[in-house]
Amino acid sequence: MPRYDAAQAEHICAKDLNCPFTIKKGGSMEKYKQIAIDAIEEKKELIEHVADEIWAHPELSLQEFKSCELYCDVLAKEGFRVKKGTCGIETAFTAAYGYGRPVIGILAEYDALSGLSQKAFSAEK
Repeated sequence: MPRYDAAQAEHICAKDLNCPFTIKKGGSMEKYKQIAIDAIEEKKELIEHVADEIWAHPELSLQEFKSCELYCDVLAKEGFRVKKGTCGIETAFTAAYGYGRPVIGILAEYDALSGLSQKAFSAEK
């Protein structure tokens, strides 16, 4: 796969990135934002299910066994390559999708905080 930097071509071809659009240097992000919004809407029920399950079963730091298992199962079913036990931590994992660029990293913190309420409520009344 070719490598790109900011000083190169006006655009990066979608066929090289295996993604559904072409990224144009200096172009508007509105099209790409809509693609992201549409993808989130398509998976809305799954996202809500995972969030509700994690909220319903609070686990303290380094003890997020149910949450870790849920995330790993869901990500694997969505086509991610999942590796558990990252850095020797039982509840840490990495999940990768696709190959090449772009590379995007996300850190998720989902442990419950000791001594604080885990009751769900809306801040709006």
